[in-house]
Amino acid sequence: MPYPLQNHLAHLSQEIAVKALTEMASAPKVRPRTMADWLEQSFRPTLTAAFFGPFHELYTAGL
Repeated sequence: MPYPLQNHLAHLSQEIAVKALTEMASAPKVRPRTMADWLEQSFRPTLTAAFFGPFHELYTAGL
């Protein structure tokens, strides 16, 4: 998968790509309190669950 993931959604299944785009387009614009909040707000549930959340968890050791 090329980097950055969110710019190369065509490499994912069409179902996941459409869901991710739909979620990102309708993201609320509120001020996040944590990096985890920012990831969820920016990339929404589908991409956060598939990549950004697990990466963040491993990178920060859960902090």
